[in-house]
Amino acid sequence: MHDEEKIKQVVDDEISQRIMNEIIIAVKREYEKLNRSITIEQFVKYGDIVKKMEIGKT
Repeated sequence: MHDEEKIKQVVDDEISQRIMNEIIIAVKREYEKLNRSITIEQFVKYGDIVKKMEIGKT
C-alpha cells in the first residue's frame, strides 16, 4: 500500500468513526425523549461514547 492509500484509509476510518459517534448520540437522545431506559451494554463496542455523554451531564 502506498503512502497516499494509507493516508486515505486513515481519513476514511476517522470519518466513519465520527459518523458512528453522531449516530450513537442521536439514538441515545431519541431513547431519552421516549423515556426509555438504556444501558451502556446495549451499545456494545460504542459504549464509551455513551459513557462520555453521561460524564458530560454531571
